[in-house]
Order: sequence, then C-alpha cells, then structure tokens
Amino acid sequence: STNSSTVTVLSNREVTILRYLVSGLSNKEIADKLLLSNKTVSAHKSNIYGKLGLHSIVELIDYAKLYELI
Repeated sequence: STNSSTVTVLSNREVTILRYLVSGLSNKEIADKLLLSNKTVSAHKSNIYGKLGLHSIVELIDYAKLYELI
C-alpha cells in the first residue's frame, strides 16, 4: 500500500518512474517502457529527487522501502 503523503508529493507517473529507477532500470530503459523521451525521464527523475530532497539512488531506495513503494 502506498503511503498517502508520498502520493500527494509525487505524481502517479513519478511513482512509476521511481519504482523503475530503484529496480535498476536506466533512463533509456524507462523511456522505452513508458514511450517517453530520455529527456522527459530525466526531467521526471530530477523532479523526484527535488521533491523528496534526495541526492542518490541509495537514498531513493531507502525512501522507497520506508514508504513501501517497492
């Protein structure tokens, strides 16, 4: 179950991208899966890190575990 505060902060698309990122997919792989450009995925990735105040994939994985996103 997704934590409601996370849902408010991140868009559904950002949550989807976050899950792909923490599972180890590259920007290009995510772009291909979601039919987006690399640039769009990079923008979403920047927004995710910015909104959550995180700086590394390790922090992102810890966050995702804490809020039961993975």
